[in-house]
Amino acid sequence: MEAAWREAVPSRPGGSRPGPPAATGSSPPRPATPGDSSSGALLPAGTIEGDICARPSLEVKKSGPDPEVAEAWGKLLEASGDLGGVDAFRFDLVNVAREALSGLGGTYAGDVLAAGAARDRKALDEAGRRLVGLLQDLDDLAGTRPEFLLGRWLEDAKRWAASDAERRLLERNARTLITLWGSKGQRAQRVLPAAVVGDAPGLLLPRWELFLRRLEESVASGTPLNEGRLEADLRTWEDGWTRGASPTRPPREGKRSGSPGGCGRSTAA
Repeated sequence: MEAAWREAVPSRPGGSRPGPPAATGSSPPRPATPGDSSSGALLPAGTIEGDICARPSLEVKKSGPDPEVAEAWGKLLEASGDLGGVDAFRFDLVNVAREALSGLGGTYAGDVLAAGAARDRKALDEAGRRLVGLLQDLDDLAGTRPEFLLGRWLEDAKRWAASDAERRLLERNARTLITLWGSKGQRAQRVLPAAVVGDAPGLLLPRWELFLRRLEESVASGTPLNEGRLEADLRTWEDGWTRGASPTRPPREGKRSGSPGGCGRSTAA
């Protein structure tokens, strides 16, 4: 995460920066209660948006982190020595860092597409590794906060059910809203609930890994990427994901949540 942090957080005159975010998850996260949405919002911690949230395709446009968000991340890091024990501060630190890094993910995704268009296998491998590493960093970061666990949101949906069959239906509907939106034939969402970053089976990383494999095969064979086949395979994978299960609590400290994600904008207070 430190390499991504150095790209996202601007340096000051003389090249100085606040310390890297090594201690973000150093104290235990706030316990999560299944079905508890303290904000009362439909999606806990707001909604998020970004190029890496979209279903991967050749249409992804290169973007970058918002300079003001990156600067805010740096200021929060400066204050972490004094406020690191305050839970509300820790939420803000993780949330702002998540937004800054997701913007950087747009840059990395653009690098992947540029390398693919240039048929540069070495550059494509390097860009792909950077993007995958960033998604894993986002997973580690956001997995420290119960607010970003998909399982909590799914439990909120299921608690309205009057039977096991209704519970299964409501969970699948909730998962469909953040992937396929409707049937398997529809476009995937570009705007996701922030809670998707805490999904154990993973949503964002597997999709991008499939895209990277197909793009690498295309470059190696010297043939155009079969976008129709890729789109169909991604939709099939997403349809299977809607039938999965997700945790409601963060992992123990030092363990990954197994849930890459954490894209951009959040409306949480």
